[in-house]
Amino acid sequence: MDLKDFSTLLYSLLLDLSADGGKNVPVALAAVEAMLLKRKQYAETRVAAFVKRLAMQLLQVPSNGALASLITAHTMLQVRRRR
Repeated sequence: MDLKDFSTLLYSLLLDLSADGGKNVPVALAAVEAMLLKRKQYAETRVAAFVKRLAMQLLQVPSNGALASLITAHTMLQVRRRR
């Protein structure tokens, strides 16, 4: 699978995390972190889109998943700001 296809699929699946009661939130956040924090080649607009999608989905998942999503979004913004 191409990395662009993976990021598009992951982006679309982030809103569906509430369907399973938030069980897959850690897996999805690990994928987002691996894709956007470990690799530095993504445009600011794509990172901003993922932060916005994380903010939208944190309203729909249980509190522990919401807190993890918020921390991930904060980390993504902090890492991008330092560069």
